Amino acid sequence: MRTRKVSAIALRLAMFKSRGSPAVGRRGGDTTTKGKDRPCYALSDNEMERLQSKIPSLLLIAIVAASTLGCAAAIEKKGYLEQGSYPAHTDCSRIAIKKDLPFAKEQMTVVGQIEASDSGFSAHCSEKVVLDIFRKEACAQGADVIHITEEKHPNFASTCYRAEAEFVRFTDREIVESIESDSEYSEEEIAQGSEKTECLHKGIGAAGVLGGAIGGLILTGICTSGDGEESVEDN
Repeated sequence: MRTRKVSAIALRLAMFKSRGSPAVGRRGGDTTTKGKDRPCYALSDNEMERLQSKIPSLLLIAIVAASTLGCAAAIEKKGYLEQGSYPAHTDCSRIAIKKDLPFAKEQMTVVGQIEASDSGFSAHCSEKVVLDIFRKEACAQGADVIHITEEKHPNFASTCYRAEAEFVRFTDREIVESIESDSEYSEEEIAQGSEKTECLHKGIGAAGVLGGAIGGLILTGICTSGDGEESVEDN
């Protein structure tokens, strides 16, 4: 009953419903009416009832939409070449991930750029999830290397792996055969980084239940065991 009353009040205020007062028109104290003897923007009782009955459904839709859209990292794509400029790879696993590319610019073509960030509602945004998205996009663009230009590992401020990268294709196809991913982007290292993300998710949950200070201690205790110390740093 209380929810219904609050909803009714909010709707009446939002729609400027005022039975005893004239509505304000475009100029000063003008009153605008159309066909019926009621102020402009006013709702009839039947219209109000219909709107009130829809509020729970609309709220449910909003919650579901927010949770659905907030599942993964926010991805922004920039500078993609026209589709078909280069043939897509059939084996995406061969695309290397590197931070340093010791090659002349004339030997490389940037076929696209991508950025993964925390949307504020992101949950599935570990290093593995993000780099898998990068690899899939690079593969479709015909890139040989995912060149990581900036990255931030999960920490207390954000449990997401955040990164920016360029998709690079070599003009000299012989170079491709010798390119390998940096050791920090091996499957084992990526898996460890993703475990730290899960660790931080659990720690953030504890912090939310028990409060900032105590939760922070629990977070530190969970994530600094073994190799977890790096996960609380803001790289």
